[in-house]
Amino acid sequence: MNTRNTIHHLGLIMDGNGRWGEAQGKGRISGYAQGAIALHNIIISAPLLGIRTIIAFAFSRDNWKRDVNEVETILSVITRFVRRSATVMIENGIRFRWIGETDKLPNSMLTTLNSTSEITKSGSKMTLCLCINYSARAEMAHAVKNAVLSPPISDKNLMSSVAKKLYWPEMPNIDLIIRTSGEKRLSDFCCWNSQYAKIHFTDTLWPDFSIEELSDIIKMYNSVSEDDSKIK
Repeated sequence: MNTRNTIHHLGLIMDGNGRWGEAQGKGRISGYAQGAIALHNIIISAPLLGIRTIIAFAFSRDNWKRDVNEVETILSVITRFVRRSATVMIENGIRFRWIGETDKLPNSMLTTLNSTSEITKSGSKMTLCLCINYSARAEMAHAVKNAVLSPPISDKNLMSSVAKKLYWPEMPNIDLIIRTSGEKRLSDFCCWNSQYAKIHFTDTLWPDFSIEELSDIIKMYNSVSEDDSKIK
């Protein structure tokens, strides 16, 4: 009997790009370009695994603390990835969107992000959402602030009112979060939508993460879910 797929909404914390570059003897910056290739390969094949949504942590608000050249490289790689992947996303029915704060981001980057969101909006196979200049705490502060500025609401309706003010109010709850590179923390990633998410940590550095490893991880968690359902 085939195991039922229970993983449809996937969170990715794409860690280890800089370390990959250093391990290759090419410097930290080279790892980000390879990481973009890894993400491209994942999004093309993920729908075949039953994935309907990928929320990928591309650049956190804490990343501004890094070396200026590294920050500029990361933002440039993200912009090129989105621009060059637009046609492929359209051809494969993938909708693109992004969440995060616009402050500090270059205007050219914002233009690429927003235009790609517009031209891919009819994609229905899968949604790719990049978290850029993102912090889960900042998102929740933003949502609460905007919720309380609305007409008075009861405690009963507070949760739903806050949810409607998140960056992407319709974001589905995440089924599984995968963090690469061996680090075992969530690092301020999508707290509101991950309250029931399974969390998997792999030692693989992000540029080496493959669709084959993703498939194995999904099969493992589907098997666990199947066993749990039998116990119940």
